[in-house]
Amino acid sequence: MFLLDLMPHLLTFTVVYLKNIIYYEKRYFYGITTYYYIV
Repeated sequence: MFLLDLMPHLLTFTVVYLKNIIYYEKRYFYGITTYYYIV
């Protein structure tokens, strides 16, 4: 029962975590491309 209760929270956490990673990766990538574009 405890595990079933925990599952939705874990799922939400994972989704948010992945979204954050993708967001920061994009920002990092754009930062590098703009940096090289300016230089």
